[in-house]
Amino acid sequence: MKILEKLETKRLNLRPIKDDDFQEFLSLICKLDSEDFLYFIPENKTYEKVELLIKSVISSFDTSTPIYFFLIIEKESDLLLGFCGLLPLKWTNQLKCIYGLQPQYLGNGYMIEALKKLFEYGFLVLNLTKIVAFIPPNNTKAWKVAERAGMKYMGHISYKEIQRAMFFIIDKIDFIKQTSY
Repeated sequence: MKILEKLETKRLNLRPIKDDDFQEFLSLICKLDSEDFLYFIPENKTYEKVELLIKSVISSFDTSTPIYFFLIIEKESDLLLGFCGLLPLKWTNQLKCIYGLQPQYLGNGYMIEALKKLFEYGFLVLNLTKIVAFIPPNNTKAWKVAERAGMKYMGHISYKEIQRAMFFIIDKIDFIKQTSY
Protein backbone atom coordinates (compact mmCIF):
# COMPACT_ATOMS: atom_id res chain seq x y z
CA MET A 1 0.00 0.00 0.00
CA LYS A 2 1.26 3.45 -0.85
CA ILE A 3 1.16 5.94 2.01
CA LEU A 4 0.40 9.47 0.90
CA GLU A 5 3.01 12.20 1.18
CA LYS A 6 0.93 14.53 3.37
CA LEU A 7 -2.48 15.86 4.28
CA GLU A 8 -2.94 19.62 4.24
CA THR A 9 -5.18 22.09 6.05
CA LYS A 10 -5.14 25.86 6.04
CA ARG A 11 -2.46 26.05 8.75
CA LEU A 12 -1.06 22.53 8.99
CA ASN A 13 0.72 19.73 7.18
CA LEU A 14 0.11 16.22 8.45
CA ARG A 15 2.81 13.91 7.20
CA PRO A 16 3.61 10.27 7.89
CA ILE A 17 6.35 9.67 10.44
CA LYS A 18 9.80 8.73 9.04
CA ASP A 19 12.93 7.13 10.50
CA ASP A 20 14.70 10.46 10.80
CA ASP A 21 11.88 11.87 12.99
CA PHE A 22 13.06 9.75 15.92
CA GLN A 23 14.76 12.41 18.12
CA GLU A 24 12.09 15.03 17.56
CA PHE A 25 9.27 12.55 18.22
CA LEU A 26 10.95 11.22 21.38
CA SER A 27 11.29 14.81 22.63
CA LEU A 28 7.61 15.44 21.82
CA ILE A 29 6.20 12.48 23.71
CA CYS A 30 8.45 13.13 26.70
CA LYS A 31 6.72 16.51 27.06
CA LEU A 32 3.27 14.92 27.22
CA ASP A 33 1.68 14.30 30.62
CA SER A 34 1.64 10.51 31.03
CA GLU A 35 -1.63 10.54 32.95
CA ASP A 36 -3.39 12.08 29.97
CA PHE A 37 -2.53 9.39 27.41
CA LEU A 38 -3.22 5.69 27.14
CA TYR A 39 -0.26 5.08 24.87
CA PHE A 40 2.63 7.16 26.15
CA ILE A 41 2.89 6.05 29.75
CA PRO A 42 6.37 6.44 31.31
CA GLU A 43 7.55 2.94 30.41
CA ASN A 44 6.80 3.66 26.72
CA LYS A 45 8.86 6.88 26.69
CA THR A 46 12.23 5.14 26.36
CA TYR A 47 14.62 5.28 23.45
CA GLU A 48 14.02 1.60 22.70
CA LYS A 49 10.21 1.77 22.86
CA VAL A 50 10.01 4.87 20.66
CA GLU A 51 12.40 3.34 18.14
CA LEU A 52 10.28 0.17 18.07
CA LEU A 53 7.10 2.24 17.65
CA ILE A 54 8.47 4.19 14.68
CA LYS A 55 9.80 1.02 13.03
CA SER A 56 6.43 -0.71 13.59
CA VAL A 57 4.54 2.17 12.04
CA ILE A 58 6.84 2.37 9.02
CA SER A 59 6.86 -1.40 8.45
CA SER A 60 3.04 -1.43 8.65
CA PHE A 61 2.84 0.72 5.50
CA ASP A 62 3.32 -2.40 3.36
CA THR A 63 0.76 -4.55 5.19
CA SER A 64 -2.98 -5.04 4.92
CA THR A 65 -3.42 -3.21 8.26
CA PRO A 66 -1.29 -0.07 8.02
CA ILE A 67 -0.97 2.39 10.88
CA TYR A 68 -1.78 5.90 9.69
CA PHE A 69 0.43 7.94 12.00
CA PHE A 70 1.00 11.58 11.14
CA LEU A 71 3.15 14.32 12.60
CA ILE A 72 1.40 17.68 12.77
CA ILE A 73 3.61 20.44 11.37
CA GLU A 74 2.69 24.12 11.36
CA LYS A 75 3.05 25.37 7.79
CA GLU A 76 4.26 28.87 8.60
CA SER A 77 7.02 27.93 11.07
CA ASP A 78 7.66 24.28 10.08
CA LEU A 79 7.49 23.40 13.80
CA LEU A 80 6.39 19.99 15.05
CA LEU A 81 3.21 20.62 17.05
CA GLY A 82 2.04 17.10 17.75
CA PHE A 83 0.77 13.90 16.21
CA CYS A 84 -2.45 12.15 15.23
CA GLY A 85 -3.22 8.82 13.75
CA LEU A 86 -5.53 5.95 13.02
CA LEU A 87 -4.59 2.54 14.41
CA PRO A 88 -6.28 -0.79 13.67
CA LEU A 89 -8.37 -2.32 16.45
CA LYS A 90 -7.53 -6.01 16.75
CA TRP A 91 -11.05 -7.28 17.37
CA THR A 92 -12.85 -5.29 14.67
CA ASN A 93 -12.32 -3.63 11.30
CA GLN A 94 -12.61 -0.16 12.87
CA LEU A 95 -9.71 2.20 13.48
CA LYS A 96 -9.03 4.05 16.69
CA CYS A 97 -7.92 7.65 16.69
CA ILE A 98 -4.99 8.82 18.80
CA TYR A 99 -3.61 12.33 19.14
CA GLY A 100 -1.38 14.56 21.20
CA LEU A 101 -0.17 18.14 21.09
CA GLN A 102 2.78 19.81 22.74
CA PRO A 103 1.49 21.78 25.76
CA GLN A 104 2.57 25.18 24.44
CA TYR A 105 0.32 24.78 21.37
CA LEU A 106 -2.89 23.90 23.22
CA GLY A 107 -5.89 26.18 22.82
CA ASN A 108 -5.24 27.28 19.25
CA GLY A 109 -7.55 24.82 17.48
CA TYR A 110 -4.67 22.94 15.85
CA MET A 111 -5.79 19.51 17.00
CA ILE A 112 -9.41 20.01 16.00
CA GLU A 113 -8.21 21.12 12.55
CA ALA A 114 -5.89 18.10 12.28
CA LEU A 115 -8.54 15.62 13.42
CA LYS A 116 -11.13 16.91 10.97
CA LYS A 117 -8.60 16.38 8.17
CA LEU A 118 -7.75 12.92 9.52
CA PHE A 119 -11.46 12.02 9.61
CA GLU A 120 -11.89 13.30 6.05
CA TYR A 121 -9.01 11.06 4.95
CA GLY A 122 -10.43 8.10 6.87
CA PHE A 123 -13.95 8.39 5.53
CA LEU A 124 -13.44 9.69 2.00
CA VAL A 125 -10.14 8.02 1.02
CA LEU A 126 -9.93 4.91 3.19
CA ASN A 127 -13.71 4.45 3.03
CA LEU A 128 -14.05 3.76 6.76
CA THR A 129 -17.52 3.60 8.28
CA LYS A 130 -16.53 4.47 11.89
CA ILE A 131 -13.60 5.87 13.86
CA VAL A 132 -13.39 5.47 17.63
CA ALA A 133 -11.30 6.98 20.43
CA PHE A 134 -10.55 5.90 24.00
CA ILE A 135 -9.66 8.80 26.30
CA PRO A 136 -8.74 8.78 30.00
CA PRO A 137 -11.54 10.51 31.97
CA ASN A 138 -9.06 12.93 33.57
CA ASN A 139 -7.90 14.24 30.18
CA THR A 140 -10.53 16.98 29.89
CA LYS A 141 -8.77 18.72 27.00
CA ALA A 142 -8.62 15.54 24.90
CA TRP A 143 -12.29 14.71 25.27
CA LYS A 144 -13.30 18.29 24.52
CA VAL A 145 -11.18 18.13 21.35
CA ALA A 146 -12.88 14.84 20.39
CA GLU A 147 -16.31 16.46 20.79
CA ARG A 148 -15.32 19.64 18.93
CA ALA A 149 -13.91 17.54 16.09
CA GLY A 150 -17.33 15.89 15.74
CA MET A 151 -17.05 12.73 17.83
CA LYS A 152 -19.88 11.60 20.13
CA TYR A 153 -19.35 10.46 23.70
CA MET A 154 -20.83 6.97 24.10
CA GLY A 155 -20.03 6.25 27.75
CA HIS A 156 -17.22 4.65 29.69
CA ILE A 157 -15.57 1.37 28.76
CA SER A 158 -12.79 -0.78 30.21
CA TYR A 159 -9.71 -0.33 28.05
CA LYS A 160 -6.07 -1.40 28.35
CA GLU A 161 -4.05 0.15 31.16
CA ILE A 162 -6.86 2.12 32.73
CA GLN A 163 -9.99 0.87 34.43
CA ARG A 164 -12.39 3.11 32.57
CA ALA A 165 -11.83 5.10 29.40
CA MET A 166 -14.25 7.50 27.80
CA PHE A 167 -15.45 5.99 24.53
CA PHE A 168 -16.01 8.33 21.57
CA ILE A 169 -17.15 7.54 18.05
CA ILE A 170 -17.76 9.29 14.75
CA ASP A 171 -19.32 7.56 11.78
CA LYS A 172 -19.16 8.44 8.12
CA ILE A 173 -22.79 9.59 7.94
CA ASP A 174 -22.35 12.05 10.84
CA PHE A 175 -19.05 13.27 9.38
CA ILE A 176 -20.66 13.99 6.02
CA LYS A 177 -23.59 15.79 7.71
CA GLN A 178 -21.15 17.94 9.70
CA THR A 179 -19.08 18.92 6.67
CA SER A 180 -21.88 19.55 4.16
CA TYR A 181 -23.15 22.88 5.43
